[in-house]
Amino acid sequence: MKTKSMIISAIFALSSVASLAGYVQDVPVEVDMEGMFAHGNMKNARYSENEFEFIGCGTRTYAATDTSPAFQWGFCQASVAEGETAFCSTFDNPELLNQIKAAASYSYITFRWNENGECTYIGNSTQSFYLPQAKKEAK
Repeated sequence: MKTKSMIISAIFALSSVASLAGYVQDVPVEVDMEGMFAHGNMKNARYSENEFEFIGCGTRTYAATDTSPAFQWGFCQASVAEGETAFCSTFDNPELLNQIKAAASYSYITFRWNENGECTYIGNSTQSFYLPQAKKEAK
């Protein structure tokens, strides 16, 4: 009976460890200035040993004033090395602004730009395999 209890306990212990494991997708930041695109996940950028590596997007909303109407501005940026920084922006494009707003912590982000520095494509993916590996708790 004691052996049966130990086997059952071991199965539960191993299954709880497996639930903390799971697939992890590492996607370091890549910037292609000739191809005019950048991509990577925020986790890899944040924990990179390269002090220049980052990727992300953001928005700014400006209220109407007496002299100008309200507008929204969005941008994406990425860097992999000193002096190699990609940047694009968009003004009042609801589809691209919605993509920027949909990004979350630890998202994978990809974007393209044209010769004028305007964003032409923005994508993101927020999935469990972009999260940092969980530390296993001792019980």
